[in-house]
Amino acid sequence: MEKGSVIKKVEKEWGSEEWIVNRDYCGKILNINKGFRCSIHHHKIKDETFYVLEGQVLFELDGKTEILNPGDTAVIKPGEKHRFTGMENSKIIEFSTHHEEEDSYRDVPSGKLNFNNLFDKFKEMKIVVVGDVMLDIFIEGNVNRINPEAPVPVVDITNKYYALGGAANVASNIVSLGAQVSVFGFIGEDADGKIIQNILGQKNIEYYFGKSEDSIN
Repeated sequence: MEKGSVIKKVEKEWGSEEWIVNRDYCGKILNINKGFRCSIHHHKIKDETFYVLEGQVLFELDGKTEILNPGDTAVIKPGEKHRFTGMENSKIIEFSTHHEEEDSYRDVPSGKLNFNNLFDKFKEMKIVVVGDVMLDIFIEGNVNRINPEAPVPVVDITNKYYALGGAANVASNIVSLGAQVSVFGFIGEDADGKIIQNILGQKNIEYYFGKSEDSIN
């Protein structure tokens, strides 16, 4: 170890840092806890390169966001505002040219995600879902014998129920978060198509459907 280098662990509100620092470079391991985020900050002098080892993080850079998974990297230049949020318990390697506490300028503090506020934002959203609209059919029953002509169970059906599938299921999940949703797609002009429309209506989901033959013409 070079004389003058510093090795230590620093506890943070969002997790911890393990770092080796000397006058010329800085190497850190960032341990980010799920549901926590570091501050939005920037540096005037140092640049940084991050490599995700474990977990999944939401990376913000000058107002733009993306999800980083293991193996992904991010390069941050001096002056660029950035932040990491732990979508899972995550581990990141950071390399930078040097380390000076005075070179960190924080605009928004670290902290825990407020999921209540996050879900409240859905109530202000209007979302359009376009895709394959499906109907999932589930049956329940009892098996008392095997078909003598093939090794297939013979089921005495006791219950049958329906659920939205495909793009319709996506719309159903979104509306459960509080957003207003419209779904566009194609359905058949049959009993299953009417069931889909009934379920969407019960969930207050607007729908705009062409008929299945329209998708062919």
